[in-house]
Amino acid sequence: CTGVRPDIPMPERVEHLMPDDADIEPLIIDCLISLPRPVGRNGLARILTGSLRAPVGPDQARHFGALKPIGEAGVLAYVDDLIESNRLRQYTRQEYPVLAPTLSGRIEAEVWLAEHPELADYGEASVVDDIAASDAA
Repeated sequence: CTGVRPDIPMPERVEHLMPDDADIEPLIIDCLISLPRPVGRNGLARILTGSLRAPVGPDQARHFGALKPIGEAGVLAYVDDLIESNRLRQYTRQEYPVLAPTLSGRIEAEVWLAEHPELADYGEASVVDDIAASDAA
């Protein structure tokens, strides 16, 4: 070690776009519908927050990382509300609790996605760089 600190550039700050409040619950249901296999509450929360521990990657889930600003605990609260309002149901598959949309939840998500076709793509959520964010403010 030479004792000289290299000039390492600071990473740019990234701000994630947050969906409107009215879009959060149908977005969660639509994400669940898009998955290739069933997941539980925590797995769904990890997908929606873009966690490295997510059971699937952005190429297998719509809205991957879309709810990063509210965190896993916030997503879990929304999931619990969806279960309580009978738009999601929890059942056991191979001894693990997993989620599935109910008929009313599936209809809500399909109507919402038809109104927002730009969100039908798979991949990571959109981000805003500092320059665009400061221009908008």
